[in-house]
Amino acid sequence: MVTTFLRYHFPAILWAAVILFLTLLPSESLPKTPEWKLLSFDTLAHVGVFGLLAFLLVRSLYFHYGRAQFLQFAIGISVVICFFFGVIIELLQTVMKRGRHGETGDVISDVIGTVLGACLFYILLRRKLTF
Repeated sequence: MVTTFLRYHFPAILWAAVILFLTLLPSESLPKTPEWKLLSFDTLAHVGVFGLLAFLLVRSLYFHYGRAQFLQFAIGISVVICFFFGVIIELLQTVMKRGRHGETGDVISDVIGTVLGACLFYILLRRKLTF
């Protein structure tokens, strides 16, 4: 039972732990990010990491329960979990006072990434691509 749980959920849990660790580092330990004209590097990073988190979470929930009718629930619960995870990270950045501060724009970027990651899983699943 534990091995079945870890088989499906370990990648999503590991990626969430990596996100939490990296986002709560003190600001002085962060590398300099490039300045982009159209989008900021920070926005793109938030979209990417939360897109991958949502993809892994939908994948883990869907394959753990393994029924086609569970897909909508897996997508919905993954989006909610990722949203609250993003909000909690931004609140922790503000409260911990390690040179970082939470931003509403980061939460919006997290939500965009989450929706894109969930949509990517849905598209790949419907096209019967294995992953």
